[in-house]
This record gives sequence, structure tokens and C-alpha cells, in this order.
Amino acid sequence: MVILMNRIYPLSLAVAAAILTGCGGSSSSSPDSIDITDYTAVITEAVYGSGSEVALADAADLSNITQGYYADVATDYFTASHNGYYWYIGRDGIDNISKYEPAQPNANYYGSNGYSLLDDDQVSSSNVHAMAFISDQRALLTRYGQTSAWIVNPEADNAAGFKVGEIDLSAYHSSDDTVTPYPEMDDVALYDDKAFITLQRLGNENDGYAYERAPYVAVFNTETYQEVDTDVDNAGLNGIELDITNPINIATADNALYIQGITYDGSYSGGLVRIDMNNYAQETVYNPAVTSTSISDVAVAGGKVFVVVYNGWQDNALAIVNTDGSLTTLEDFSGIYISFITTGPAGDLWLGRGNDGNSSSAVLHISPADYSIVDSVETNLDPIGISFVDNQE
Repeated sequence: MVILMNRIYPLSLAVAAAILTGCGGSSSSSPDSIDITDYTAVITEAVYGSGSEVALADAADLSNITQGYYADVATDYFTASHNGYYWYIGRDGIDNISKYEPAQPNANYYGSNGYSLLDDDQVSSSNVHAMAFISDQRALLTRYGQTSAWIVNPEADNAAGFKVGEIDLSAYHSSDDTVTPYPEMDDVALYDDKAFITLQRLGNENDGYAYERAPYVAVFNTETYQEVDTDVDNAGLNGIELDITNPINIATADNALYIQGITYDGSYSGGLVRIDMNNYAQETVYNPAVTSTSISDVAVAGGKVFVVVYNGWQDNALAIVNTDGSLTTLEDFSGIYISFITTGPAGDLWLGRGNDGNSSSAVLHISPADYSIVDSVETNLDPIGISFVDNQE
């Protein structure tokens, strides 16, 4: 079911936007011919339990960086970018969104307090996990802590005009999950006129985070906001049942949607699958049970699939997934705390390195061809996410 608060005119879908997060993000591969000179890197920094801030850096010269924006004791934030602007979104318990442009980072287009991400009668947090831009005037917000995604107008000049509709995903919640009564919608990718929303579907009657059932990807038409039946020959839920557990991060390359999952119970039932966004076919790219090696992030850059190997808390390695499903670990990026990987606007690789006591907090710009560090900059706090603003838009 789709609930429209205001009339929404059909819109043609722009190029799929990458939504970059620290605890679940997405990346898309882009042509190498793009010049990043005019891009600003918006870096979200945080040390959980201590505080957070945002840094703005010249993507082509990271030494040109200004840090300390929006300093807060809360840490659960991420940014999204589109059409020359960036949005700063507070997640669990924060439930607020602000809009800025790099030239005026202290001028909030949504007013001094931003816009609320709560309905008037809402009690529990929306916990927005991702923002995807369908057009200048339409975007989707996945709400991890609720049963519906929001359709919003990013150009709204007042809070009343921001939310314009909802997409109901309550069908994906299982009745035996009584602890967390929502389907845990997480990330979203856009392709042609479709939105692909990942749903973790965790929880049971005792544990809200139990790996109890198969996760899904729900697919919606971004002109009508109606759900697409991805398997018309079979009854049940309309979405794509995933062959991994606990999907966290996504990446796109052409018509391919890569979805990474991880479990922490020793089952190694996470891994990496690839979905053809044209016909919804799914194939396993990496199975962690074969090597007893989990992965915690994914990015596609330079025609290669990069993943973060999870060896334990703040103990990671960067690796490439080979065509036979094996991993090749890059030793220069091994034994460090990798907080994220993602694809930059020129199709290259960007990596967040946290302070693990041996290495300092930093953002690294990496060549996917020879794995050399193109540029890097140290950050005040651990970098947990990055987005890129095209200042020429």
C-alpha cells in the first residue's frame, strides 16, 4: 500500500544516487573520466559514545580540509548528497534532517532546527538509515524503526511540505517478532524507474536482533510507488528473498546490485550476493562458510569487487573478490580498523580508517588499478561515512 499525503506527479528517474553511511551504506561505480576537481568530500566523523562532527574537504586535494562542523555528543549520523547540496541526517533517537551546501556549511536550508523525521503521533524513533534521490523534488527515506518508508520533497521550504507520502512495508514484518515490530528496512538503491529496499527482518519473541528468517529486497516503481512483484509465478511476498543473512551494505555497478551481509553468531551465513536489477536473478558472489571468513562492507571500483574482511572488532583487511568466489587480501590494508569503503565520483575507491591504537583516523583515496594511495588526510575522529557534492550542479 502507498499513502500519498499530497499529489505526486510521475517523475522520470535520474541516475541512481549513492547513499553513503557509516553503519550500512552503498556505493556505485562511475566512469573513470569524471574529474573530481569540483567535488567536495563530506566526511562524517564519530567516536561512538564520545561525539561526532563533519569535515569538508576538496576531493582532489584532501589537505584542503575544514573539520569540526555540527559537533555533537550524539554519534549516529550520516550524510547524503544531490545536486550541489548535502543532507545531514540523525538516526536512532535523533530523528532530524538538515540541508547545506559546501559554500555555506553553517546555513541550514531547513532552518536552525532542521526538519523532524517523526510523525506528529509517533512515539518510537524513525531511525532513518538511507536517503535516495529520485529527482530534485523527490527522495526516499528508509526508516529502520518503523513499518513505512517516507517519500519526501528535498526542496521543501518548510517542515509541513517535507513529507509527501509513505510506502508501506509492514507485510515484511513477521508476526513472531514481537520485540521489534518492524521489518528493519535498511538501504536503498535506484535503477531505471525502480527502488530496491533491503529489509533485514530480524527478531523473534525474545531477541529483536535474532537471525530468525530470510531477509528480502522489496522493489517499488518510483513513478507510481507501487510494489513490483519480482516472482509472479509464486505466491507470498513480492520481493526478492535473499540467500544471505543480515544485509548491511550495498553497492551498484550498471544493472548489478551487490548486497553484503554478516552474522556474529559463528554461523557464517552472511556473505555477498549479486542481483540483476533487470530480471531480479540472484547469484552468490562470496560464501563466508567456505573459508570461515566474514565480510563487513562492499564497494565496486575499477571493475573489481572490494570487500572488508572482518577478523574481529577493529581488525579488518581490504580484499578483492575473485571470479571463483575466493578472496585476495591486500596486505598493505590488513590488520587495520576499516570503518567503511565506497566508490567515489570517478569510480575509484575510498576507505575510512579508524584509530585502533596503532593507526590514526584517516580517509584514504585509493587507486583500484594498483591499490596505491592517491591521497589521504587524517581526521579528528574516526571517519564513519562519506558523500560527494558536485559543486558544478
